[in-house]
Amino acid sequence: MPLITSAGTDQISNEVSLKAIYRERGELFGCRSVRYTQCMTTLLAIGVPDDLVCRLDALIAGKHSTRSEAIRRAIELYLYRLAYEHDAQQYERLPLTDSEFALADDQESWSETPAW
Repeated sequence: MPLITSAGTDQISNEVSLKAIYRERGELFGCRSVRYTQCMTTLLAIGVPDDLVCRLDALIAGKHSTRSEAIRRAIELYLYRLAYEHDAQQYERLPLTDSEFALADDQESWSETPAW
């Protein structure tokens, strides 16, 4: 769809209405590439110290085909670890009750559960 433009004296209300139209269409307001899909990637430019690059290159020689693959995997593992730590904090904040522990230990409680 073409980019929607507005003309008028009330710029703020026009911008707000444009944002609503884009939101209804599932698009990003003011973004030329509004049809990103999940399989698209975004290039990140980051500064990395030379010694870290040397260690990365030594790692990819045996386990990964490219630096990008190694960095992507490291980010995935880091995000997984953060999610795991968040879950652990939630369990510390709201620990399981004795009845929940008893349910886990009681095999008969699970007798109605279908076999996987």
